[in-house]
Amino acid sequence: AHLLPMEAVFCALLVERDGVAFGMLMGTLSQYLPFSSVPVAQVDTIYVDPDFRSLRVTRGLMCAFTAWAARNGAYRVTVSVGSGARAPRIAKLYERLGFAYQGATYYKDI
Repeated sequence: AHLLPMEAVFCALLVERDGVAFGMLMGTLSQYLPFSSVPVAQVDTIYVDPDFRSLRVTRGLMCAFTAWAARNGAYRVTVSVGSGARAPRIAKLYERLGFAYQGATYYKDI
């Protein structure tokens, strides 16, 4: 086994204007299944300040991350919707970007 350089495993994107950050995305590249050698890119965190959400910032972040994932050999990009996000609205955006719905996320507070 060999380790990939950090820039091929972790992606951090920041959107700013005049030194003020208003959007960010963090994602990783990993093996989706233990028995598969084909990597999958996962959006771990994405946030855009509510005052800037009408500027297509989320779209730009997702497109930039998808391009990074493709350059690093991923065959798929996954993203989950949670944390109180406006699920129907963001789902429409992800579908317009070519993402398909798959499964659900469950959690348990402990």
